[in-house]
Amino acid sequence: TIAPMAVLIGLVAWHEERKPKRALLESLPFLLLAAAMGIIAIIGKSHLESLLTMPETIALSFQSFAFVLGKIFVPTGLAPMYPVEPPIDIFGMTTTIGIGVALLVGILGTIALRRSRTAAVGIVWFLLFIIPSFATFSKGDSVFLASDRYAYVALIGVLLTIAAFLRPHIAKMQTPVTAAFITIACIFGFLAFGQAALWRDSETLFLHTLKMQPRAAAAANNLGVLYFREDKLEAAEAQFKATLALRPFAN
Repeated sequence: TIAPMAVLIGLVAWHEERKPKRALLESLPFLLLAAAMGIIAIIGKSHLESLLTMPETIALSFQSFAFVLGKIFVPTGLAPMYPVEPPIDIFGMTTTIGIGVALLVGILGTIALRRSRTAAVGIVWFLLFIIPSFATFSKGDSVFLASDRYAYVALIGVLLTIAAFLRPHIAKMQTPVTAAFITIACIFGFLAFGQAALWRDSETLFLHTLKMQPRAAAAANNLGVLYFREDKLEAAEAQFKATLALRPFAN
């Protein structure tokens, strides 16, 4: 999250039409911090072995891109993890849809660059904070399509872009826009309240994860450990057997 701040600071300076030399001097401490954190992140990930080939990683990146955008606008079926099983279908429908969504975002970015600097900053903001997550598909002996937490900061860019495109029309349609905003805020607030309730304890969270993602072996294993610690041995055994059924060769 910190490393992309170097580019983001430059975007803010461009948006405010500040002199490049002055903006660089003012942001130098933040740039150095971002560079240091980026180096630390690269070193920390260097020893990890990816379970995917490069073509698979690229294909899964497009799939993840479309998936994350979809969850931002339709936040249902959320889970702490979204496992996928290699090999990845490089030329499948989900990859094609992901490429199409990426092209659409690129077109919107080009239009935004000509019409609104704010919208352009929003799109680049989203890309800056979501693209680094494509390097984290492989975790241990599992592969995950996405993780909701990586979209939190990127979401700001989406909201910024929407606000920039709507701004010229708000004065003309103040009442309908206000009504739509209140309606959407209420719907999302209701969904957020329900989602937060799933995090009240580990058992509820992992049971929900398995309901949404039945092939989430990590959730089954974690649930088994939880039951074992609570001395619920039969329940723990069932979850461990489910884990082995999903990942028979897992470490």
